[in-house]
Amino acid sequence: MKNILEVYHKDLKRLNFYFSPLRNLTNTNSFTELSPEEFSDIDWDLRKILTEYGIKLSFPKRLKTPCKFPYKLAICTGPSLKSYYCTSSFDENDDFEKLISKFNKINRSLHLTRECINCEILPLCLNACRYLEKNQRGCPTEKFKINQMVIYFLENREKWIY
Repeated sequence: MKNILEVYHKDLKRLNFYFSPLRNLTNTNSFTELSPEEFSDIDWDLRKILTEYGIKLSFPKRLKTPCKFPYKLAICTGPSLKSYYCTSSFDENDDFEKLISKFNKINRSLHLTRECINCEILPLCLNACRYLEKNQRGCPTEKFKINQMVIYFLENREKWIY
């Protein structure tokens, strides 16, 4: 990331960074997924690096829909420019018509666990992902770093958009 920031330092307003954990979709033993807590440590460190290059952080906002994909508000394009249902359901056999069919069949209701209902940041997440296994959580970085984010904001207001 630092290489990209250094090469494009004069044109950073045209870049948008979004960090997402990789999923072990093929169940490869040589690949271990990060827990939400582990990913949030890395994500928060990367966000702070962006501020060193003048890219401002934005405060998390309340979600209006749990996930943009079932509501047809987003599409995922893979490395080969192939369209996928979402970032959590890569299937090499999907074609565009199957993709649309998945959009139409998805259950759009909220699936909130007791842990989610009691979570301090519920409006920022809404337990959005339908594809996570029952023992997995898709908790965002803010759940684990909200205190550090507030402190960082208070100490570095010029590095935030608010």
